[in-house]
Amino acid sequence: MAGQQPPAIVIQHMSTAFAGQGMCAVRFSVETFAGDGDAGTVTLSLVFRDRQNKQVARGQLAVALNDSTAGRYQEPVLEGPEFCLDSDTSVVVTKAKSEHEGKTHDLLQLKKVRVSTFKPYPITLGTR
Repeated sequence: MAGQQPPAIVIQHMSTAFAGQGMCAVRFSVETFAGDGDAGTVTLSLVFRDRQNKQVARGQLAVALNDSTAGRYQEPVLEGPEFCLDSDTSVVVTKAKSEHEGKTHDLLQLKKVRVSTFKPYPITLGTR
């Protein structure tokens, strides 16, 4: 990536687990596309907003993404009581940077952050 822009990254909210005793874990997927090169260490600052657009939590994800089968994606987790949020909560990426080979890139400024349009499989119960 020396002398060039980092690859685009894709972020997605994967799940929220209510762990009990007031603790929750929010799991994300952060990935790059195969063959696009190493992104290095990617840091994302997140703001969680309620239905009225009021900030209800903040968090930061940091992952290392390299252009290999296992290194292109990571599933970081934010944990704590502040992440026990309603299902209509939205997440805003306020900062996104990539550090690789001594260079830092602003991924938002470069328009290198994508939001996944992934739709989970529907699950039904029964026999077939």
